[in-house]
Amino acid sequence: MAHPNPGLFVSLKDILYALNHVFLPPKLPQEDDANASDAALCRLVYTASCKFTTFLSQAQQQQWSIISQMLKTLLGTTQVFDKDVLVKNILCLGNGGQFC
Repeated sequence: MAHPNPGLFVSLKDILYALNHVFLPPKLPQEDDANASDAALCRLVYTASCKFTTFLSQAQQQQWSIISQMLKTLLGTTQVFDKDVLVKNILCLGNGGQFC
C-alpha cells in the first residue's frame, strides 16, 4: 500500500541515520558518509515540524510557520544538484529565508 503522502515518508534506514547522527554519534566518521541520508534527515526534521504545529495555538502556529518555512527551504536545497543553482538560490535568499 502506498504511503498517503510519499513526499513526507521517512524510511527505517532514514530514521536509523538520524539516530546515529543526531542522538548517538559514538565517534567521528571514519569515512565520508554524506549521501541521500542528509536529505532524509532534513525531511525528517521538516516533517516533525509540520506535525508539531498541530499542538500549538493559532498565535504560536503563526510564529512556528517561520521555522517550518526555513526547514522547507533547507530541504529544497538538499534536492539541488547543480552548484551554480545552489549558489544562486543562497545568494537570492530574502527575509524569512524565502528564495526570490
